[in-house]
Amino acid sequence: MKQLARKGKGHKKEADAILEEIQHLTKRREELNEELQENLRITTSDDAIDTTSIRGTIQLISQDIEKLEKRLENLGSKGNTKSSVVSLNDTIKLKCIYGNGIEEINVSKIVEAHPNNDEISKVSPVGKAVLGHSVGETVTVLVTDKNGQTVNSYSAIIMEKV
Repeated sequence: MKQLARKGKGHKKEADAILEEIQHLTKRREELNEELQENLRITTSDDAIDTTSIRGTIQLISQDIEKLEKRLENLGSKGNTKSSVVSLNDTIKLKCIYGNGIEEINVSKIVEAHPNNDEISKVSPVGKAVLGHSVGETVTVLVTDKNGQTVNSYSAIIMEKV
């Protein structure tokens, strides 16, 4: 049992590192898209070379993000065919410790998911909290403001993978 707990914590650290890299690359891609749009507004023949270079870099970043998402998706299935570790595209049942009832949610690999459809993003507070953790574990969900300061937190138990 202790070995399983250690394995789960290792998955969580790896999932956190992958999510952090995905967020960094996504932000960089957005910056490059803005730069590309600006260059397209003031295009000259010399700028055409710059836009080609920017587009190539955006494509490479997108490929890196896809690879990282695939690693995150496969994280839960390392070494076994039916894992209890939560990974991308898993549907789980989550119970807030101080709440009534259990929510069924899908951890989506897209950045902007639809909570009204019981879908949460991998970079949302709940998504970050559950990825890499196992069924039966208690997770802490941290809600932060734009500056990264925690404004709220709560604990929840991962009840099951559906």
